[in-house]
Amino acid sequence: MNISLTNQDIPQERTAINMPGNRYLEYYTDSQKRMTQKPFNISIDTSLFAVIKAQGADNQVIATDTLSELSVTGNSHPAYARRLRFAITEEIVVYSAMPIDRKWGIAGLFSENKACRLEWNGNYNGGRFPKKELTHLSSSYSLGGKVMGSATSAEYHATETLKGGIGEVLIFNKPLNYDDKWRIYAYLLSKWFNYTVLDALQMTTDTRLMAASAAHMVINQDIKNAIPDPTIIENITYFDELLYILGERIPDQRHQYENFKTINGPDSQYILIGGPSKDCLVGGWENDILVAGFGEGQLTGLGGADHFIVRDQTIVVDFNSSEGDILDLSYILQPETDASIDQYIILHADKYGTRIYVDINGDGSGFTDATVFLANVTLHNYNLPQLWADGGIITGGPRPSITLSLEKSIKPEEDWNEISGEPYDIFLKGMIPNGT
Repeated sequence: MNISLTNQDIPQERTAINMPGNRYLEYYTDSQKRMTQKPFNISIDTSLFAVIKAQGADNQVIATDTLSELSVTGNSHPAYARRLRFAITEEIVVYSAMPIDRKWGIAGLFSENKACRLEWNGNYNGGRFPKKELTHLSSSYSLGGKVMGSATSAEYHATETLKGGIGEVLIFNKPLNYDDKWRIYAYLLSKWFNYTVLDALQMTTDTRLMAASAAHMVINQDIKNAIPDPTIIENITYFDELLYILGERIPDQRHQYENFKTINGPDSQYILIGGPSKDCLVGGWENDILVAGFGEGQLTGLGGADHFIVRDQTIVVDFNSSEGDILDLSYILQPETDASIDQYIILHADKYGTRIYVDINGDGSGFTDATVFLANVTLHNYNLPQLWADGGIITGGPRPSITLSLEKSIKPEEDWNEISGEPYDIFLKGMIPNGT
């Protein structure tokens, strides 16, 4: 088989395998094939990362074996168009919650004892709750398509082939812990998507990690003039420390980034990973990913649409959903049912910000399992449904309550458009994700 390569639309201009929609790749070696060794199965205790671009209109397989299959659904799927789809077995599947785009991205599958988590570009995207659905599984192990029938049979053919490209696929036959998972994401984001990695996982003391443009920020005269009490800045060294105290009372400082760009050019996008100590992670003015460690981390995004992955006792200095920021609580919550989000978290606002109190499994034992603090932000429980629907908060399964009701239509009979029987109106009470 002739394999063609492409660097089209890849941010780092890396070279990937071009998948034109009419071929697939086997993912075991010739020596394994000769020795009749089999690769491990995807279905149980597996962690999979796939750098892909899926542009086809129909169902496209990412990776498959004889027991399970990870794919992207087609545009015409009646309920889950352009979703990640994982066939745990021939009869059980899970779908991602939101469509994936046609650009290069990282599909993630994390399976442990048949409990699944699907991700796209590091964001939780469904998989908690499986459903019964039949899948015709491949007769071989392959990437970018699946094989139906025996090699000695006239019916032997490839189907559901990927149109787009495959950059890199990493498959681990074990669940990955939080730290290892984000280090692998950091490797892929830096290699394929031009991210800069700052990692404090091995640090044993309190650590400050800062984007280059954040280190450039100074407490200038504009800021000093806006401070009602000059003693506030006496023991403050860094801009993010002052931002934590004053929030939006600080005048807009984007001009400092413009000065930085004039001298240095645009800053990178960063993925900053906290460690076991009390770390300060400070992003720049682009779209950054800030991953809290197990210590009492403090996360500051600064500018851009930032993704905050939080743990218990995390402080987020400048969460702003209107800028596209995302607050990811999915690593704290451990939902066992599809109970409403208000059984897992409650919000309490005061003059300093908003505290998120968590009942990690929603069992009613109390919202004392974890706490996250959003400084200088006022949010209430009634804000949760809209914030969730807009993608500003990720909960990993729990969602706002939705009620569907049917009521006999009061429209005049001439508007029934010759429908047989009596028409009813459907009413929806609650929020659904934007883009579904």
